[in-house]
Amino acid sequence: MWREKFQYLISIGKTKEYLITKVNSLYSQYPEQFETGEYELIIQDINEAYPA
Repeated sequence: MWREKFQYLISIGKTKEYLITKVNSLYSQYPEQFETGEYELIIQDINEAYPA
């Protein structure tokens, strides 16, 4: 669920800093809403979209 939302945010050009802050905030507040491994996949998607 969350991964699709973050893929959309990546596609519209939200900054890496915004995305990392948002996913960390959501995960700390609502970890039960994330599927197993979804947080890690979102971080991976962000890092692939914005390589260092």
